[in-house]
Amino acid sequence: MKISTTFNLENFSLVYIDSTQFLFFHSKVYQANYTAEALIMDSGVLSHYPELKTLWDENNLSIGVFSKTIDRHYVLTPGDRLEIYRPLIADPKLKREKKAKPSRKWHRAKTGRKFENEPEF
Repeated sequence: MKISTTFNLENFSLVYIDSTQFLFFHSKVYQANYTAEALIMDSGVLSHYPELKTLWDENNLSIGVFSKTIDRHYVLTPGDRLEIYRPLIADPKLKREKKAKPSRKWHRAKTGRKFENEPEF
């Protein structure tokens, strides 16, 4: 009697870019029905980045597959790229508003007049 020992193996990858723009990339062949949690634990990314370990322990680590947020128990499908997202440091909306607001010098140079309630120096 011949016993079949075939395994259904799939390729999954994990990507994380730290604050210095260094890329952590882990790609390996695993058995099917692999979860996001198992891939993160096996990749070693938590030992390389202690700040991620803290977020992981507090259940505050944001992860996703191809830019769609998932939870840690999500079962990966073949070819999935698991992404770890860093927490936002600044509010993007406030950053855009600040960037779009013209400076006083620019306004005076372009229009020849001052802003309302601009202090005299």
